[in-house]
Amino acid sequence: ESDLYRVELNPNQQHLGRAFVGLREHKSTISDLNDEEMVEWLRVARELEGQMKRAFGAVSINWLCLMNDALRDGKETHVHWHAVPRYNRPVTFNGHVYTDSAYPRQYNTGSDSSYFATKDEINAITRAMQKSNRE
Repeated sequence: ESDLYRVELNPNQQHLGRAFVGLREHKSTISDLNDEEMVEWLRVARELEGQMKRAFGAVSINWLCLMNDALRDGKETHVHWHAVPRYNRPVTFNGHVYTDSAYPRQYNTGSDSSYFATKDEINAITRAMQKSNRE
């Protein structure tokens, strides 16, 4: 989180730690961002990637900025990114085994089932990621 960006875990934790990073101010495209917003995005992205790697052992992070659903639905686009941690092995957290069977290929192949985490699970994932900052 920052003054310019909010970070939220995606309710679909198909990939453990999967998150959204959204610009707080409304801007429609990446090219609308000013230098301060771009530099701050990089700081937030580095922090989030570090948390995913330290807390859960993510090997890499896929970043996507799509905005296709807004266009499909006739809505105005809003700059945000999807951060999708990738794993080269199953990861067990809080009693659930997360698999990334498509690794290292494109993650959205349909080979892994959606997993909608409960609010308690989201809170546990958040705490683990925040704790990783202190380790």
